[in-house]
Amino acid sequence: MNQRKNLLPGIFIVILTALAGTVFLLSVHQTRMVPAPYMAALGVLLLAVTTGVFLLVKNRQKLRRFLGGVCLASVLMGLYAAGMSAIYDFTTTIEHIINVTPEVSEIKIYVAAGDPAQSINDAAAYTYGILLLQDRENTDKALEEVNRQLQEETGEDMELSYLEYDGVTELIDGLERGEVGAIVLNTAFLVLLEEQEGYADIASRLREISVQHIEAPPSSVPEQTEPPKLDKDVYTIFISGIDTRSNTLNIKSRSDVNIIATINIKTHEVLLLTTPRDYFVPLSISHGQPDKLTHAGLYGVNVCIDTLEMLYDIDIDYYFRVNFTGFVDIIDALGGVEVYNPKEFKRNGQTFVKGMNHVDGNRALIFARERYSYIDGDLQRGRNQIALVEAVIKKMTTSTAILTNFSSLMKSMEGSFETTIPYEVIAGIVSNQLATMPSWKIHTYGVTGTSASRIPYSMSTKQFVWLPHTSSVKLAQQKMQTIRDGGTLDTSSQ
Repeated sequence: MNQRKNLLPGIFIVILTALAGTVFLLSVHQTRMVPAPYMAALGVLLLAVTTGVFLLVKNRQKLRRFLGGVCLASVLMGLYAAGMSAIYDFTTTIEHIINVTPEVSEIKIYVAAGDPAQSINDAAAYTYGILLLQDRENTDKALEEVNRQLQEETGEDMELSYLEYDGVTELIDGLERGEVGAIVLNTAFLVLLEEQEGYADIASRLREISVQHIEAPPSSVPEQTEPPKLDKDVYTIFISGIDTRSNTLNIKSRSDVNIIATINIKTHEVLLLTTPRDYFVPLSISHGQPDKLTHAGLYGVNVCIDTLEMLYDIDIDYYFRVNFTGFVDIIDALGGVEVYNPKEFKRNGQTFVKGMNHVDGNRALIFARERYSYIDGDLQRGRNQIALVEAVIKKMTTSTAILTNFSSLMKSMEGSFETTIPYEVIAGIVSNQLATMPSWKIHTYGVTGTSASRIPYSMSTKQFVWLPHTSSVKLAQQKMQTIRDGGTLDTSSQ
């Protein structure tokens, strides 16, 4: 009887330790990211340490060994709990990132700043100015909703009257000349206005009296009729950095970073291709009329993808989108990164020397946006953006920062990143990486062009643009095809 009493506490501790280890092992397995040999090795390790606990606690009369076993069991269960917490944070973050939300167009009704109208009811009899072509579908939906609201509040069958304008500047001018009493405008177009001479203070000259959020499904995401293929060797992913002034990803806005990543899992070669934001190309919805590539984002990420597919004659599998707030947060969570700058410049109180620079999130954002300090402006900005992507990849794969700052890294990603890459594909890529631990070769290339002044589809006055060099676009196509075919790019083109 006494011997049984001596054994019972040890058996209880071993059972708790074994249960905790089993739950932890199942948690790791459910991520589907750890290769089978690693899972087997982890299982053997957990069995060994559990056996060690048993040998220490099996006899309570040997007090020192028993207490040592209790301490070991406590440490193990603490580690298991911390590991399961990290796994939960990681998988939850990934699930949120791949849970793509419908894009929203923010359509507002403005009156002149000095207008007495305070609401739609006050402006019900006004004539409304609208754009003839740009964003017309969302404008019409917003007007329909305003009509519905007025009918509900007044009980009368009302219909708003409106005038059409060819461009945003004409729309604003019509309001300020008194041709219309109010205008209907996508807020994303205000950013375009502020960059034009004579309209930098436009926000102070207008006053909002109504806002409509027009939601549309993410049409760029094909309906999954069958599970994604996990045996693919090549993935083509569009990386978009959007120009948004809030922490939200689903408000349509300009795409200021446009990178196409061609990834060959088999050869471990990656090509990062950057296209300048001011590249003057037809959008998929502009009926052949060229526009700045960055304006494609005003009409949705699907237009960005379709436009790039048209430009390079490729198919893009998935997209990965980040807003500037998330860009700052993730670099801060990594403790900053080292990036090369080809020419010294100063901007916003920050100095960037020629050569390697350590940048935190704020400095990285300034660096990624800078173009005026370089002769080739937007082209060099694209190269700098790719350099930052490379720096982040290097920091995440060669530094312990991803482990020591894991919690803050996960927090920075949630709400600031979004992707259509399925979890199964992400898990498969990570598992392959852990199984083979290959050395990746990252190549970069940026298409070039000739600077010019043209009227873009989304605007009505001449703007700075880059006219594409056909030879540069063809070379980009060749480089992507080389990666897809399993070939090797000998040198990185900057």
